[in-house]
Amino acid sequence: MPSGSHGPSECGIRIADCEGAGETEKKIFLRFTDSFFWKLDWRSRMFHILLVEDNGHFRKILKQELSHWFPSVLIEEASDSQEAMEKMESFHPRLIFMDIRLPGESGFELTKKIRGKHPTSDVVMLTSHDLPEYRQAAMECGASHFFVKGTSDGMEIRSLIESLLKG
Repeated sequence: MPSGSHGPSECGIRIADCEGAGETEKKIFLRFTDSFFWKLDWRSRMFHILLVEDNGHFRKILKQELSHWFPSVLIEEASDSQEAMEKMESFHPRLIFMDIRLPGESGFELTKKIRGKHPTSDVVMLTSHDLPEYRQAAMECGASHFFVKGTSDGMEIRSLIESLLKG
């Protein structure tokens, strides 16, 4: 395994900043029963997720993982703040995964705008830097969750989405 990479977590995948990650880290080993998908399927058809991340490789891996876990959920992507705001108006996501460092304005500023216009959308801040001041700023801007790339695992993200799907 390449140095600095992370192996699979207990649920099968570790969300990591995927630059330089090997194929092993990118594979998904999750096993779900058909009944699990059937129970969530009717709720997930109307559930929309927006990924706001300037790292195209990380965004692609995260989208693949989310699509695997929740195949009926609709997922859109944005690489900067302008594209994100356009997608907010046309796509109306329930959940937004937001990188902190974006071209244009920061994820903090964008989260404030989104929460002001779309108060029912949940924002999950994503960052490679687990700094107390980032956590504080994320909460002050209206983010409901804070995940650190490389230390947050798939189970945390899956549990969050399942709880939102259940209502």
